[in-house]
Amino acid sequence: GAGDATGLWIEGDSPDIEDWSAIRTAVRPENPPVLWDLAGAILEWNLDEDGERSLLDGFAEGRGYSCAPLALGAYRAAYAAHRLGQISFARDADGDHDERQRLNLEYERWREKLALCLGTFSPAALRP
Repeated sequence: GAGDATGLWIEGDSPDIEDWSAIRTAVRPENPPVLWDLAGAILEWNLDEDGERSLLDGFAEGRGYSCAPLALGAYRAAYAAHRLGQISFARDADGDHDERQRLNLEYERWREKLALCLGTFSPAALRP
């Protein structure tokens, strides 16, 4: 549609665009998804509130701006969902019993993290 690159990608053509700011759905080359990296670090390193604050303060000091909490929260949920999907795929593809058990534990851990990121569900509510 107008204002996005969706139609170009669906048709198989790569957009050749000089003014990326006009495209709402594109990740702009000059603006990498730093919030994805921050969300991943917070979740992968299991940072507590103090650790998260320290990381974000360091980022703000180094970059000259701070992260929008709502945006970071969305990236945190997206990162947790992404990891959950990766682990689910690996678990379902692996035939080794011990590895499947290890991946089941990781799956549960990331499912709990996703539930906490979403904030409205308890981990128990996500169990089948």
